Amino acid sequence: MASLFPFPGPESRFVPVRPMTFKSKIIAGFGTALVILTGVEVLSFRSMVQNGEDRAWVTHTYLVLQKLDAVLANNVDVETGQRGYILTGEELYLEPYNEGLKRVQENLKELRELTSDNSTQQRAMALLEPLIAARLATAKERVSIRREKGMEAAIEAIRTGPGQQEMDEIRAQVVEMKLGEDRLLKLRSEEADATSRTARTVIVLGEVLAIVFLCLAGAIVGQEMMHRGWAEEEVRQLNTNLERRVAERTAELDERAKELARSNAELQQFAYVASHDLQEPLRMVASFTQLLAKRYKDKLDDDAQEFITYAVDGATRMQTLISDLLAYARIGTQGKSLVPTDCEALFSRVLESLKFAMQESGTVISRDPLPVVMADPQQLGQLFQNLLTITMGHR
Repeated sequence: MASLFPFPGPESRFVPVRPMTFKSKIIAGFGTALVILTGVEVLSFRSMVQNGEDRAWVTHTYLVLQKLDAVLANNVDVETGQRGYILTGEELYLEPYNEGLKRVQENLKELRELTSDNSTQQRAMALLEPLIAARLATAKERVSIRREKGMEAAIEAIRTGPGQQEMDEIRAQVVEMKLGEDRLLKLRSEEADATSRTARTVIVLGEVLAIVFLCLAGAIVGQEMMHRGWAEEEVRQLNTNLERRVAERTAELDERAKELARSNAELQQFAYVASHDLQEPLRMVASFTQLLAKRYKDKLDDDAQEFITYAVDGATRMQTLISDLLAYARIGTQGKSLVPTDCEALFSRVLESLKFAMQESGTVISRDPLPVVMADPQQLGQLFQNLLTITMGHR
């Protein structure tokens, strides 16, 4: 049965999460701030664009209203110019009349283009244009009557004609279209205000977020600087403690060096004393042995003479060993320099000094030719002698 709480197998390992460094914190903080500010900028730009479009539609609505007022004003100019000409018969009054006829057509054309996006207003334009066309035809007819038949006939045509009714219908149609545009103006103004508020909100939010992230970045930098200050203080303390411990250890080593120097001096003094005390009996042995060989030279056989020679040579070598021991004790201050040493001749002298011991032990020594090396002859000779002595002792 499968376990409800499976444990991780050998192949699964827990990877420790490494703490964020100061650099990674700064990069993450500024990266996040950059992303948020970029988003805020995008939203702000879109809001501003939308607000600009809404403002453009508001302006468009105002243009439609202005054109409606202009169309109505053109009709009034035509009506005023017509009445003035009918009453006075002067061509001067036909100037506003002619200008009105010209401008009303232009404004109607522009008005139809401005309302091309609005099907309701296009239908209203389909009703308004015939009314204006009929009103202009009536005005032209009355001007013609005034020219051809005189003022009385023209006034009678005004009194009995549909002029006032046509003008009222035009005004009513224009008012209805303006009401529609007013509703659009209100709606579009509200939308423009809403997008403007949204844009301001986004901008304010972006500024607030920028300030917040700057404060966070400042807090992170301040905290890091504080931690670094603590770390530097801790390092200074550790350095101070280390310097103190090094000074204490140096003083301790200096004291031990002084003690070692005193011990070496005592050891050197002892070596001098021991060398003198040990060499004196050896000199006596060698002297009396040589004296014995001189006085009883004729009474001793060759073997006795050889034995005496070996005794004198052994005493001499013992003196050399003691001198070497003294030199070793003084090696730190009076070490011998290395010189070219003929190992062949040195080894032969060592063999000669150990001839009797080799005969007693039955040791046979064989060697290859030895070179000339840089060495201390006494120490190298002692090395050869120690090696040969060890070899004879193992037999």
